Amino acid sequence: MLQKTVQRLKKDKLDFFVGGPEFEFFIFKLDENGSPTNKPSDYGGGTSTTPRWMRPTR
Repeated sequence: MLQKTVQRLKKDKLDFFVGGPEFEFFIFKLDENGSPTNKPSDYGGGTSTTPRWMRPTR
């Protein structure tokens, strides 16, 4: 999909540049029936290196 979009941009003499951070994705927990919920699998940030539950409390 991205490749086709870039080709269309070039055809229309436009440019495409990604100069930001990597794409993000989120993993959500499943309920007892195997359906996705709105509860994330963790609460770490995009740049977190230590899980929140291991961080000292203030």
